[in-house]
Amino acid sequence: MLKNHLTKKQLEVIDEKFIEWTIGLGKTDARINIFNNLLNIPYGINLNIHDVKNCSRIFDEKIAHCIPKHFILAHMFQKLGIEVRLISIPFNWNSLLKDFPKQIRRRAGDLPDSLHLACECKINNRWILVDCSLDSKLKAAGFHINDDWDGYSDTIPAVVPNQILRHNTVDERLELEKKFSARNCDKVQFFDFLNRYLDQLRTSML
Repeated sequence: MLKNHLTKKQLEVIDEKFIEWTIGLGKTDARINIFNNLLNIPYGINLNIHDVKNCSRIFDEKIAHCIPKHFILAHMFQKLGIEVRLISIPFNWNSLLKDFPKQIRRRAGDLPDSLHLACECKINNRWILVDCSLDSKLKAAGFHINDDWDGYSDTIPAVVPNQILRHNTVDERLELEKKFSARNCDKVQFFDFLNRYLDQLRTSML
């Protein structure tokens, strides 16, 4: 899935991690281990790896959001012989953060809709939704975390799926991103504030 977007060296970085996470495991345990390793990269909006061309840096970064996590998951699952398609779920930060503190909801302001990224994977001849966005350290703060995935069942998406848009290629997802980015405002300050808040939640739960 990523071979047309990454250099040979970048693909080698991902494939080395794939071997590390799957060596000696059967297919079910291999996909669960890939899922859990990506899930437990702390969730946060990391613009350094937002672009697909930078997603191979996910293993060196301290935080990652849904986009690089699921580009990598899709690539690794395909290496396991699993049919995968990317899915986009439009969502609004204001509705997503309705249970967050007022200062965060205020900063969300009138942010336009964004695009969540997850995957659908064909396992046992059935398409299932696979979402590894939120890390397990956020569970104690009240978030639903998919940290008990059995490798066969649908996971719960990190955002409410009022609409699901399916993509068979990375290029299809990137074309949709262009339409959304054209009406995006500057979110950097909001992302910084959100990341700090999530980090504080993890620390408070230790």
